[in-house]
Amino acid sequence: MKKAKFVSIKTRLISNTMLIVSIIFILVLTAISVMSLQNVDKNVKTSEQNIRHALITKGKTLVNNNSMAMRGMAADYAITAVQDLVSSTVQEDPDIEYGIYMDADRRAWVNASSQNPSGKMENADFLNDPISQWASLLTAPAYQNMTYGDEEIIEFAAPVIIMEEEEEEIMGVIRYGLSTHSMQQALTEVLENCNRERNQVIGILLLLGVLSLALTYFIIWRVASTITHPIGLLVQSTKVISDGNYDVEVQRESDDEIGNLAEDFETMRVTIQKYTRHLQDLVDEKMQQVNDILNNIDHGLFTINLDGTVNKEYSVRANEILKVKDVASSSLPELLRLDSKQQKAFHIWMELVHKRHEKQRWKKL
Repeated sequence: MKKAKFVSIKTRLISNTMLIVSIIFILVLTAISVMSLQNVDKNVKTSEQNIRHALITKGKTLVNNNSMAMRGMAADYAITAVQDLVSSTVQEDPDIEYGIYMDADRRAWVNASSQNPSGKMENADFLNDPISQWASLLTAPAYQNMTYGDEEIIEFAAPVIIMEEEEEEIMGVIRYGLSTHSMQQALTEVLENCNRERNQVIGILLLLGVLSLALTYFIIWRVASTITHPIGLLVQSTKVISDGNYDVEVQRESDDEIGNLAEDFETMRVTIQKYTRHLQDLVDEKMQQVNDILNNIDHGLFTINLDGTVNKEYSVRANEILKVKDVASSSLPELLRLDSKQQKAFHIWMELVHKRHEKQRWKKL
């Protein structure tokens, strides 16, 4: 089996802790980023609603004031005065794209814009476009959204009404088209400011995250060193014991489970040292007893290995009985006087013993 790559407990502890802290930091940063995006979207929508509401209020106020101011002008057919009022209003307010006054028959008296600041018209054109038709049907101030190219225009219109013999008569309609360009610019600025603030928050969080990871690494490195140092000393002691040296005392370096384990190892070392100190004497004594037996029995006794080789230990009488100079240096066929057929049979039996001696009783073998 392939030996697994060694990874220290200290390395595992540091890497796993750093991984957990990094995952938590990423989750927190993701949550804050999502919340920031939601807040940016919410702020932009709120700002758009406020600016649009202010723009609509401005447009309504403008057409209401103009419709009241034009009552006498319309009644007197003071076209020049109407032109001056509308053109000056368009020129003074950058949000106003155009200003139109048309009579009840949709004949334009004035059409002021950036291309025609004075608003004067050489010919009194009849306006038949859908917006003009919509405006001519109004009995009260109203507004409608339009799109010219990529730009949104909100047209505000109000009828100019005079009292004629206690009856209301619509003399014409004052119309102003207000561009949302300034609103879009304001929303762009709001979005940029929100994004800038969000990026600053994320940048600060990233900086704090890096500092936190560095501080966490330093702390966990200190903690891991404190925990693993006694383990390292214990490992060194076990290596010394595994090399057969039982004289080095196992020191206890901590007051936890590792310290208890060190005490157990020390107890084990002392016990093994006690037994191994006299082990060689016991072995020598037993071997002497075996040699005494082999030297004094009146039988030819020797042993063989599973591969058929003869061991060096044998009784003194074996050489004389088997009529050889040295049993240990002789082969098994020589000692047992085996011919080729007997050697083959004995070899088959040895293979059987080799395969089954651990599982089958010796008498059957």
